[in-house]
Amino acid sequence: MARVLVIGDLHCPADLNRYRQHCQRIRDKYKTNRVVFIGDIVDAHRWGRWDPHHEADSPPTEYKKTLKRVEWWYRNFPDAIVTIGNHDMRSVKQARTVGIPDNMVKSYADAWGTPSWKWVNDVEIDGIRYFHGEGYSGKSPHLNAAMNSMKSTVMGHIHGVAGIQWFTRPGGRHFGMAVGCGVDVSHPYMAYGEKHPTKPVISCGVVLDGMPYLEVL
Repeated sequence: MARVLVIGDLHCPADLNRYRQHCQRIRDKYKTNRVVFIGDIVDAHRWGRWDPHHEADSPPTEYKKTLKRVEWWYRNFPDAIVTIGNHDMRSVKQARTVGIPDNMVKSYADAWGTPSWKWVNDVEIDGIRYFHGEGYSGKSPHLNAAMNSMKSTVMGHIHGVAGIQWFTRPGGRHFGMAVGCGVDVSHPYMAYGEKHPTKPVISCGVVLDGMPYLEVL
């Protein structure tokens, strides 16, 4: 069975420098042989539908800065699966609003210079589902997602939730894991959460032979 490192939401260029080293340490500690980025690789702040932060870069400058941050992750984790997040999709959604067909928009791999990353909506490895988590919220989104799919499930999306919860059914035992994230709360693009009562949990996940582990920074 696989030894999977699960890297949380990055929101480049707002990813935390210390999170880079954390993910490398956990990869080496557990000797993982698969990597899943759980989505929201990029923040796409200036091409979202919300008003941009007053200190936000221009769209071209943000793209260049984001690309530089993504390049580091690609160089250090070249063989990976990415489960596409809602922020990753912002460019596609913006194109759709003005009637541009999807096949006229660059693929995620081309846009971010990641030819060997496989960008998918979700993926199943050893019977465990990995997906970004869009559509789930609350205190136990990971448990709800697992119970809805009736299989062990790993997700991100909710920055302030990280943990593992189990449930049983006549068919067996299953878990839901929320892997946390790797965002820098001091970055202007994360300012929307300034007054939120919950703050991001900086962590990543590991699944070894079907068993989940959470590594908090």
